[in-house]
Amino acid sequence: MAFAKMLDNDDSGRIKWWLRNPENEKWATRLILPTGKRFFPDFVVGVAGRNTPDNIALVEIKDDGDTGRLQSDSNAIKIRSVHREYRKVFWSFQEPDGIFVKAV
Repeated sequence: MAFAKMLDNDDSGRIKWWLRNPENEKWATRLILPTGKRFFPDFVVGVAGRNTPDNIALVEIKDDGDTGRLQSDSNAIKIRSVHREYRKVFWSFQEPDGIFVKAV
């Protein structure tokens, strides 16, 4: 919810639109992993100036990035996967001060 609010509060004009990408919906954006499993990033975001179809960026929100699920083996596979049109998924987590940062 906090990430959605941050997108809604963008006043720079960079965020054109966004939607929550629900898991297992036929129309939802997904990546097929090398394991054959499907990965549905949390958000699909239209970003002004992004050089992809419809300016789309895919975003996955995780924990603090130090001790939790971001470090899991299954996420390591997801992090290396690339959508054929929208490219790499952006991974982010929220700092204690409420700021979302890009995980690398």
